Amino acid sequence: MVDAREQIKNLLEGIIYNEPFKVSSQYPQSNCEGIKITYNEILNTQTSVSVVDEIAFQVDVWTYDLESLVTLTHLASDALTGIGLKRQFTSPDFTPAETKSKYFRKTMRFGRKVDTRTNRLID
Repeated sequence: MVDAREQIKNLLEGIIYNEPFKVSSQYPQSNCEGIKITYNEILNTQTSVSVVDEIAFQVDVWTYDLESLVTLTHLASDALTGIGLKRQFTSPDFTPAETKSKYFRKTMRFGRKVDTRTNRLID
């Protein structure tokens, strides 16, 4: 089993953005937590090859306006694809009316197979 949670967290925290934001594994619990990026491991399983695991993470971007949502979504996507993960899913832009909060939200999923001997991402 490969545990990449800390690496994903550090990568997201390293994003340079013009407003402060928090990175957490928990969704916002209230409307006043500020801009937030959440991440969760959604798949970590062995494959039919004993030295190959498959991992996937869900990343959600939570902002108060659409412009910030688009910008921060691109930055998060670039960070994760920059280490070799592949974006496997992107949701529509959810508006505050759809999220029943003050937040705009975007969900993305990233994943890839991992050679457990070297921790290298492979296809």
